[in-house]
Amino acid sequence: MGMPVWNDLPEAAQQVMKAAAQEAAEHESQVNADMQAEQLAELREAGMQIVEEPDIAAFQDAVAPVYEKYGEQFGDYLPRIQEALGFLAVLVALHAQGVPLMVVTQQMFQGINSFALVAVPMFILAGDLMAQGKVSEKLVDFADSLFGFLKGGLSIVSVGGRHVLRRHLRLRGRDHRRGRLEPGAGTTQEGL
Repeated sequence: MGMPVWNDLPEAAQQVMKAAAQEAAEHESQVNADMQAEQLAELREAGMQIVEEPDIAAFQDAVAPVYEKYGEQFGDYLPRIQEALGFLAVLVALHAQGVPLMVVTQQMFQGINSFALVAVPMFILAGDLMAQGKVSEKLVDFADSLFGFLKGGLSIVSVGGRHVLRRHLRLRGRDHRRGRLEPGAGTTQEGL
C-alpha cells in the first residue's frame, strides 16, 4: 500500500492495521524462533557442536593471514567485502532482535521499487548493447549520409525517425493511442 492510500484511510483504520501488522510481526518472530530452536535441537541430536558465544579475538587472529595474503591483490575490494559482511551481520542482528527477515526484505525492495531506478540502468544497458554491436554507429552514419549535408540535419533526423517509427507501428495494425488493433490501420494519412 502506498502512502497516498494510507493517508486517505481513517485514523481508526490505520490504528487497526498497525496493530494487526505488529501482531503478525510478533507471531512471525515467534514462529521463526520456534523453528530455529527445533532446527538447533535436531543439529545437536545429530552430534553437531554449536558455539553460541564465539571467541571473536581468536577468529580475527585466525583470519589475519588471509588479509596478509590477499591484501595487495584485492586491496580495493576488501572494504567492499567488509561492508557486505557487515550488512549480513546487521541482517542477522535484526533477525535475532525479532524483526522478521521478510519485513526487512520487503522494506528494502519497497525502497528500490521505482520505475526510474529500473529505467536508468536499462537505458544504459541498451546504449551499451548498441555501442558494442556497432548499431548506434551505423544509425548515425546512415542518418549522416541522408541529411549530413543539410543545416539542422539532427532535427530533421529526429522528426523523420519519429515519423518512420509511427508509420511502422500503424502499418503493423497497432493503434497506439487506443491500445488495440484496428482493421486497416495505417492505410490512411489521418492522425499522422
